[in-house]
Amino acid sequence: MADAKPMLGRQFAATITTPDLDTTIAAYQKYFRHKVAETGKISEALASSWGAPRESGSAYALLEPESGDPVYIRFVESPEVAEYRALRTFGWASIEISVADVDGLAETLKDSPFKILGEPHDLDFSDNIRAMQVQGPAGEILLLTEIKADLPGWDLPRAQCAVDRMFIAILACRDLDETCRDFKNIYGRPAGDMIETAIWTLNDSFGFDRLKKHRITTVALTDKGLLELDQYPDGATTRPSNEGRL
Repeated sequence: MADAKPMLGRQFAATITTPDLDTTIAAYQKYFRHKVAETGKISEALASSWGAPRESGSAYALLEPESGDPVYIRFVESPEVAEYRALRTFGWASIEISVADVDGLAETLKDSPFKILGEPHDLDFSDNIRAMQVQGPAGEILLLTEIKADLPGWDLPRAQCAVDRMFIAILACRDLDETCRDFKNIYGRPAGDMIETAIWTLNDSFGFDRLKKHRITTVALTDKGLLELDQYPDGATTRPSNEGRL
């Protein structure tokens, strides 16, 4: 039988490493009201599928939003990568989470383990999307986004609790056009329209003016979820890692 064609379905989980699993869980429980859905050790098979065999046996936790929507954040306890700098390398860069009141959440996160990198603001391509960017306790980058009204042509989830589910995973691309061709040719999923938009945190990371625009697009999944593909600027590099780990 011929090999099955790779497929893209619904979002299940974003996997993020943390050097201190308990501290990270506590922060998400306190400030996001996320619940622990499952804990355990990473299996040898899963670690192998990631190309990260040394993660076999690593402790993990699946966190779910208070709404119970089954889209998770999976934290894996793994040593820090000393050379890693957020928003400077190619690969999965951040996740976007649906929230009910981004301005109120910004007040909640003051003096918390979540560092606000970009204050709440309406996006330049739609004033019905208001977002802020934060860095979490494990160094992860999160976009916390309030959808204020339905957008024609977009099927985006409205938050059912203060901090709801992830709905976008963001990929930092070396060559956006080539990545779009790959998604179409390999997975049969064409990308949407190209947008040029300012990305505050990316501009801050590279020392650009905050209003500098970058090309982005999206690939639709099956559950009101999206993959966002961002063209990263010159100066972005291959991501460092600990050998055999995520």
